Formats: sequence, structure tokens, C-alpha cells
Amino acid sequence: MRSTPWTNEHDQLLTEAAPDAAVSDDAELDRVWNCLAAEIATDVPPRRRRRRRVVAAVAVGAVVFGSSSLAVADLYSAHTGKGPADSEDVRLGGPGERLDPAAPE
Repeated sequence: MRSTPWTNEHDQLLTEAAPDAAVSDDAELDRVWNCLAAEIATDVPPRRRRRRRVVAAVAVGAVVFGSSSLAVADLYSAHTGKGPADSEDVRLGGPGERLDPAAPE
């Protein structure tokens, strides 16, 4: 296993280059937390917005579920269940099933 190129000298250089962090007193921390608590209390979204989001999520889920159900039910399938109609079809398309090129599959 290859060792990392990081050494104690790197640690020392990083410690020397890092600025000293300012120490906050309790009064300043209380002031900041009080400001944050006031902002959080005023930023509560109205219930109507939540209902709209829920209704939108349910609608999207219904569309996804419905289209998945149709795909599983072979309504989006390119399969036609029809083989070649004549010798020209066999010569041009082979002996297999004719597929619907306009199908979304």
C-alpha cells in the first residue's frame, strides 16, 4: 500500500498559516440565536402552500403510475402481432413480426 505524501511538516505549515478564530462571548451568541429564532418564526409557510405541494405531488404520482400501468399493459408497445403479409414483406422485412414504427416504445 502506498503511503500518503502528507507529513508532519505539512501539518505545521497549515497550523502556522491558519488565522486565529475570534472568540465570541455569551451575550453575542445569545443575540445571534435570538435573531435566528425570530427569522424562523416569521418564515413559516402558510398551510395553503403545503396543500398545493401535496396536491401537485399526488397529481405527478398519478400520472407516473398511470403511464407505467399503460406501458405494462402493452398499450405503448410497438408489437402488432402481425407477420409478413406476402412474399415481398418476407423479402424486405424478414420472417419476423411487423413492428409499429410510430409506437412510443
